[in-house]
Amino acid sequence: MNKVEFKAEWNSINRHLASPSLSTREKVARVALAILSVIVPIIGLTIGAAYLITWISGHLANRMAHKKTLPSAYELTPEQLEIKKAFHTFWDGPITAENERIRKVFEATYHTVTTPDGAALKTVWFRHKEATAETPTLLYFGGNFQIYEQSALWPFEKSIETQTPFHLVTFNYRGVDGSTGTVRRSKNLILDGDAVVQWIRKEIGTLAERIHFYGLSLGGAVALQTQSLNPEELTGHNVNHNSFSHSSRMLEVLFGGGLVKRLVSWLFDWQEYSANPTEAFNRLKGKKLIIANPKDQVIPERAGLQKAVQHSHFFELKPKVPFQEESEKLKHHAAPLEWHEGAIEKVWNFLFERETPALAGVSGIEN
Repeated sequence: MNKVEFKAEWNSINRHLASPSLSTREKVARVALAILSVIVPIIGLTIGAAYLITWISGHLANRMAHKKTLPSAYELTPEQLEIKKAFHTFWDGPITAENERIRKVFEATYHTVTTPDGAALKTVWFRHKEATAETPTLLYFGGNFQIYEQSALWPFEKSIETQTPFHLVTFNYRGVDGSTGTVRRSKNLILDGDAVVQWIRKEIGTLAERIHFYGLSLGGAVALQTQSLNPEELTGHNVNHNSFSHSSRMLEVLFGGGLVKRLVSWLFDWQEYSANPTEAFNRLKGKKLIIANPKDQVIPERAGLQKAVQHSHFFELKPKVPFQEESEKLKHHAAPLEWHEGAIEKVWNFLFERETPALAGVSGIEN
């Protein structure tokens, strides 16, 4: 279907995510310095050199942080290009024996959600054709290596199997494969998530408490911080999959705990790339589930969210025997959920136990 435009708004919940602007005092100070620089040339040269050094170091730090944070904004792999092609054949091509069962119940519609600061996000809504006003929406936040065409099919299969209607929405972060804008600070990603939440509430009509969040890797951090913008209303469930506790922990993994790590941490803080998912996790009022593989080599256990919060509702991902070698190739980080023992049932039951009475007795479901 054709794209539908939507512009999210600034409000009391997200206004602090706006790029900072100079205060009147700062503007006056800059003008005074500029005048003084003209009168006293040596001061002008000194200030100019300082600005140049600051700009170069800031640009390099920002670029390094951006490439580490969102590599999918730079180049898609040949595998991803094939996945895109297969995705659109499945959802937009002719009905076949392969897609008939799912497309009889779900349809993919494509939308452009514009953030308050002007980034246009490519968004896809997998709409359940028999949805009502009470139908929940699952908002999926992909990893930094993903595009929305990498959406799994298992949620649709489970929906059909259990006769549980739900919508699934996912999107490309700003700068990723057709989404406009650039990530210049971590707050930009949270603003992306908030814009999509606004769209879900206004255009799909899902009640705030019926919006569930699922985030993988970087997406786990963004999902937590997005939901924690409004924890009193956004009380839906949250699934955190192979994600980290704090950006500083990830920098320790990459650079160790010495001087280099402290320097890079300072640069990340200076460029506003730091993130604290642990704080966001603790602010949420709804039910939360952490799933992770302790053998994850991308986000090691010591940097994982579970290590920091010791949440009682934790599920350890264990690859099934036929997929152990393949999971190892993916460093036990990006392995599909269906490759793991009992993982799909655990996640599905957690997300939708209110929708399916037969699953209401699942134990361990708590905040």
